[in-house]
Amino acid sequence: MEKVWPTAHKGSAVNTLAIHPTGKLALSTGEDGVLRTWNLIKGRPAYAINLVSKLKSSAKWITIIKWSPNGEKYLIAVSGSIYIYSVESAGIDKELTFDSKVICVEFLKDDLIAVGFENGDIKFCDLRTSLHTMNTKAHSMRVKCIAHMNDLLVSASSSGEIKLWRYNRHSLDMLQTVNCGARITCLSLAQAYKDLVQKEEVKSGEEKEIKKTNRLRLKQEIIIENEEDLEVANIRNPKESMQEKKHKKKRTLEDAQDNVHHSKKKILKIKEAVVSKKKRDRSSQMEDVIDKPKKKKKKLLKANETNLSNKNRKENSVSQITSLAKKIKKSNKIEEPSFSRKKHKVKLSMTDEDAPPRKIKKKANAGKGIVSKKKKKKITG
Repeated sequence: MEKVWPTAHKGSAVNTLAIHPTGKLALSTGEDGVLRTWNLIKGRPAYAINLVSKLKSSAKWITIIKWSPNGEKYLIAVSGSIYIYSVESAGIDKELTFDSKVICVEFLKDDLIAVGFENGDIKFCDLRTSLHTMNTKAHSMRVKCIAHMNDLLVSASSSGEIKLWRYNRHSLDMLQTVNCGARITCLSLAQAYKDLVQKEEVKSGEEKEIKKTNRLRLKQEIIIENEEDLEVANIRNPKESMQEKKHKKKRTLEDAQDNVHHSKKKILKIKEAVVSKKKRDRSSQMEDVIDKPKKKKKKLLKANETNLSNKNRKENSVSQITSLAKKIKKSNKIEEPSFSRKKHKVKLSMTDEDAPPRKIKKKANAGKGIVSKKKKKKITG
């Protein structure tokens, strides 16, 4: 057991199950009124469609779901109508309605279906035109199930009657009828397993024989190089055949030598291309080495020029400042008179250059032992 969905339809009964022809998908309906799609590769539900809004109460009693042989369509049958869905559009493509209740449906082709009704009729419907191509009274009671294989169709009624038909799109021809004496509920057709095994063995034996014949033909083939030798192809001397073999060997050797010569030429061309590339790379590197000091010198010269310009600017600014200071000194040589508070005498502030000669003499004679009057008085007192 690989997977179990214990509550596939919310714990309610599962009415039908239909598996896609590829075996990758499955459809199911139940008493919850939901059509569910199952991913059989990953083992999980894919999506669900609520049919109650479309079919109302009859959505809980859907018992017929069928896939088309190509897997592009599927149908659902309820009471007296059939809804055909398209996988691409994920919606209803066509809707067919009938007078009697639909009991069973079978896809005969991608665009042709056979429908069994409660009144015992069997109808063929073309899905391209939505028209009935054939209608026959197959059984006296309702048609319980239908199955087909190649151009044969089998139908069974709830009375136990089974009929074999040969069909085409517009007719049904009965071949045989049997009554099993029981209430039939389902029907299926199967091919005998032994026949399949025998067919596979026959096919494998035929393939082996074909392979053997091909091998023998390859060994018996004769290669004729000149058209003149066609007539004499079957009558040849052994000496001629030996000579031809020698010629062939010589030709093969010459061809091999030519191939080697061509390959050598190719290798030489490749080597030359590689060497030229290396030379170009080296020359570019040397140019870079030569150009580098020149670039450095240019950068240094530019830096020196900028430094000199900055120095000149600074010197110019210093000279301007000194000239301005000199002008200010000259303008401030004669200062305004300052008045003392006690004697109210004018005292002029003089510089050392404008001082009277007396002061200069006193200063000059200060080191010769001359003492001022004020100092003498202080000493005597």
